[in-house]
Amino acid sequence: MDFVARHTAVPVPKVYDLFSGRLHGSKDVLHLVMEYVPGVELERLWGRMEEEDRLEIVQQLRGYISELRRLKPPRPGAVESVYSRPCQQQTIRSEPFGPFPSVKEFQRFLELERTAVREYTTTFTHGDIAPRNIIVRGNKIVAILDWESAGWYPEYWEYTRTVAPMVCRQFIRTSVPE
Repeated sequence: MDFVARHTAVPVPKVYDLFSGRLHGSKDVLHLVMEYVPGVELERLWGRMEEEDRLEIVQQLRGYISELRRLKPPRPGAVESVYSRPCQQQTIRSEPFGPFPSVKEFQRFLELERTAVREYTTTFTHGDIAPRNIIVRGNKIVAILDWESAGWYPEYWEYTRTVAPMVCRQFIRTSVPE
């Protein structure tokens, strides 16, 4: 979040502390102490919002994602988290993985190399843009949370991480009997 706060106008909470420690006898986990940002998760409000307010939120979010995508990667073409560290995507693997020197290597790791139809650039990606991670007050985004998956990913990654889970949920809702 510090990287995003230093290089963009995307609203993120201030980070006060980051430390490692055991939680109930488990292995070491990272603990993040951050600013409390008053507001409500967009997930709780979306269904009750006026169309005009929804459009305002969408415009803001589009602007913030565009701003993230304009950031210049430290190693163009490499797929990695912030500061050239391993990637964190819990839906792919519980342990960190990578970094990868190229999008092709990343796709090979995901066993997607046969689906790559062209070369892709890497852009800065949140990795988990979802209404549960967007805090709003009225029709204004006041914070975007949950940056643990953020990093330099193929230009299509934000879309796949945002849309694919919704499509899967819709498929399950409509296809799997209760």
